[in-house]
Amino acid sequence: METIQYSMNKNLPFTSKTKMADVIHRDYTLIPIIGRFGIEFGFGNKTVSEVCDIYNINVWFFLEMVNSFHNKEYFPKKQLQNFSVMHIVQYLSNTHKYYRETKVPEIQVH
Repeated sequence: METIQYSMNKNLPFTSKTKMADVIHRDYTLIPIIGRFGIEFGFGNKTVSEVCDIYNINVWFFLEMVNSFHNKEYFPKKQLQNFSVMHIVQYLSNTHKYYRETKVPEIQVH
């Protein structure tokens, strides 16, 4: 079994030890991103790592996504190449579902 090393940039605001509630408090625009991972509210004081464990989410992939959306200048091209295609496809499928079921109906109302 191959072990892949993920190196998180220490200058990024969110780490595996950040409380999930603090992610939202620091940047509420990440709420839809978090939702695309299937994470529901009610995580209390759990850290990002603990929440990802509960939902069976690769914590490093999650962090790359939220940090990318939080900091528009950060794009982890090299790190993203290390993730399983299944992680990326699942995220893209969830994103497509979000737009199809939530955003498009909102736009149609207007």
